[in-house]
Amino acid sequence: MSKTAPDDDGRETLSETFTDALGDSLVRAMERNSSNPAKVQEAFRNINAMNHAKLYELLGPRSHDSGVDAWLKRPDLVSREHGRLFWDLDLVHQDMETERLGRHLPRATDAPRLFLSYSWGHDDETIFWIEEFAGWLFNRGYDIVFDRDPRHKAKGFTSNDLLWLLAGCSQMIALIDDGYQERIRDPKRTSPLCQEFALAPHFFRQFRQPRLLGLWIKGERLLPPFTPQWVVDYRDEDAYRARRDAAFPIRQYKVVGVAQDGSVREVGPMERRSVRDTVHSMLTEQGAEGVAVRDVTNALKPT
Repeated sequence: MSKTAPDDDGRETLSETFTDALGDSLVRAMERNSSNPAKVQEAFRNINAMNHAKLYELLGPRSHDSGVDAWLKRPDLVSREHGRLFWDLDLVHQDMETERLGRHLPRATDAPRLFLSYSWGHDDETIFWIEEFAGWLFNRGYDIVFDRDPRHKAKGFTSNDLLWLLAGCSQMIALIDDGYQERIRDPKRTSPLCQEFALAPHFFRQFRQPRLLGLWIKGERLLPPFTPQWVVDYRDEDAYRARRDAAFPIRQYKVVGVAQDGSVREVGPMERRSVRDTVHSMLTEQGAEGVAVRDVTNALKPT
């Protein structure tokens, strides 16, 4: 995920490293909210409900160093040079404007949230495969945690910060190449990638999420702990595009509004790009006292 620091050389154990990483963000949040420590304690106590907006409210803005900033921006710059835009910019701007105005949408019930785990490297083919896949998921209405997400890059989240979002994800998707396997299989590695891979099972035991799914995107062979039991072979381009459509259907939502008299109105199904305006209309034009959003994708599947 967000690799804002190079791989360590085993200066600490892995458990010590991710404990320090989580503690770093907690200390920053306490310093920023020193007049209200209970707010911070409550937020981190309910870590499985953490999202980008809550995390940013707790931590505030931060700048990446120049090397990390250049790395995070590189895929977008090169894709623009070649006329390839992976992210739906209308939807990106819609989300950013909604957040700027403080109109945070209710989190959709039954909606998956996907944490994208990958190894930083210098292979352009892999870099752009991952960027295209992340943008494709977002464009189809998925809630994702991805360090190069254009909605959040300017916030300055570090790899330590993004670990706090892992517990709130329904699934961690490991995008596996040789570099990924090498890092995970080396017991001396304590990089951010190793931290999130080790931390996910701890959260799963506590919260029953995130589930782990591996997508094998490049390489000659899988080595333990990577096995076909939980890793899907996406190396062939045609097979990848056929399988991904079935595995990650376009998300469909319903917006449910409750009026003052207790009557309920449902609108949908709709794609995510229509959710914001529907919620706003229910609250401002139709007088709803409360609004909820439900992901109904699975209910719409043919039986």
